[in-house]
Amino acid sequence: MSFKRLSSTLAVAFMAALVLGACGGDDDEGSAVSRPDKLAVATTYADLALASYDASIDSTRTIQKALDGLVAKPSAGTLKSARAAWLAARDDYILTEPFRF
Repeated sequence: MSFKRLSSTLAVAFMAALVLGACGGDDDEGSAVSRPDKLAVATTYADLALASYDASIDSTRTIQKALDGLVAKPSAGTLKSARAAWLAARDDYILTEPFRF
């Protein structure tokens, strides 16, 4: 499984866990979240954020290489490569947006 697919899957699973964890019954029994659970959630959130930003940084480096190639030897091929790198990097960048709020 690719890193991009893994990080997307983890992000969706984390968000689903948050949504499902917020659902509960009307009784107060068992509704308090224990401190270790809070720590586990925070740790998972931080791990997801780090993985997303790492992927975005790697994509940015790929764009830089493609742009360097375009500047060094402008052609339809190097332009196509730069465009493809930008589109691929956008997928990684989008995954970092939720962590800003």
